[in-house]
Amino acid sequence: MNPHPKSLVILVCLAAVALVATAATTAALSTPVLDVLSGQQNFAEPAGARWATESNPQVFQTVVHANTNSTYRCFVDRYNRSCTYSSSTFGLDPTAAVDWNGTNEFIRLTMGDSGSPTIRPNDTLFLEFSENPCPVTPTDCGSTPPTWQTCTYSPTSGLGFIPGIDYPQLVDRPNSSHMWVVAWRLSPTIDSNRVVVANLGNPTTTPGGPICSLISNVSELPTTVEPTSVHLAYPRAVAVGNELWITYANVTDRKMKFVRFNMVTQIWGGSAFEVDDYLPYPLTLAGIADGNRRSSMPVSRIDVSDRNDSSPTAVITFQSAGSGSCSSKQETRIYRSTDLGVTWSYELVTGCQTNAHPEVAFARSEGGSSSTVHVMTQHECLTSNKGGKGLCPVSWRSTDAGANWSGVFVGEGNTFNGPLIPVYWGDYDGIVADGDTMFYFWGDMDAPLYRVRGQGIEP
Repeated sequence: MNPHPKSLVILVCLAAVALVATAATTAALSTPVLDVLSGQQNFAEPAGARWATESNPQVFQTVVHANTNSTYRCFVDRYNRSCTYSSSTFGLDPTAAVDWNGTNEFIRLTMGDSGSPTIRPNDTLFLEFSENPCPVTPTDCGSTPPTWQTCTYSPTSGLGFIPGIDYPQLVDRPNSSHMWVVAWRLSPTIDSNRVVVANLGNPTTTPGGPICSLISNVSELPTTVEPTSVHLAYPRAVAVGNELWITYANVTDRKMKFVRFNMVTQIWGGSAFEVDDYLPYPLTLAGIADGNRRSSMPVSRIDVSDRNDSSPTAVITFQSAGSGSCSSKQETRIYRSTDLGVTWSYELVTGCQTNAHPEVAFARSEGGSSSTVHVMTQHECLTSNKGGKGLCPVSWRSTDAGANWSGVFVGEGNTFNGPLIPVYWGDYDGIVADGDTMFYFWGDMDAPLYRVRGQGIEP
């Protein structure tokens, strides 16, 4: 029995012309839905990145799950073979990246408190890295377990995350082995939280232990761009040449914003450009997700068509409340820029239907370019195996760098049925461009435990 609705209606706005498109019921799939990590007790917060060694050019898809056992799974042979391993450190809010220009390390960033990594306020970053995180081959899981080392960046190390930090993201810089962190620094009063960046340099694995580095302390978005009287939150970034392109929410002014930061000169752009207004709405998805943290938060995502291009096409997606009779819905919006983020064109909104947790990725290999871009959302739907309401993963895709879009269902429509308090479900769903496949992964409830699921999707 197919648990999905028969069709999905979207409202697409292109050049001020509105049209309604109906998506097919299911996507062209490269793999069945995979149980990436099952039996998780506490969190459904996955992070993923593509990894391959120079000596073995097979592409591995690695999904890392933040939980008490820090387990992760590596895939090979177009997801027909996979193995589960363990890293070294437990932490919250995971993101992952690969040092493509140095030792080819797979690196994972999490956060925690200097006294205990399981409580807030968080003021410490844990940077785990391995030069061979995935010994899996098409025939076995390897005879030697992966070796992981950890760098700990606490307030005493110079990062200055006082009184706390939230929502950190690890970003790898093109043509450099340096790793950057983009984060939301908390303040004693919610009205003055700031967007910050820092250069963590190139942590190195050695037999005697890790060599940790901190090239630059925290650089804060200056008050000449955003005054201290506003509350900034939920930054996400992509490295483009020598710059970080950052999107974030100005919660005070109810605007989604975009700003550039030069990683060489360490100078912020003189202006933060408006992507769009939004109206935050304290919405819970009507019996679906009482603990769904992102149901009412305007969290954005950004990616570009070519990270080595001086002026690539950029796509930003975020969720926001609908208006009028649709104010009870959380809609996903997609914007596009071809002029270095100065102006943003409004390309798509999922009209009057809840589509939450958007993630975006261009289907490009490392160092390459692509005009194909995917956005994954979680669409409110009926599910036969979760007692009624749930969320169904949806793939929105464009083959002309975000100018035109279509949507199809993926997954099995069984994401979860709430309440899930205190689980922060949905913050770290993701898409990774993996050669000729886009790998989607998302948190899922398999009562009473949680799991991560994934699926290879043809671009």
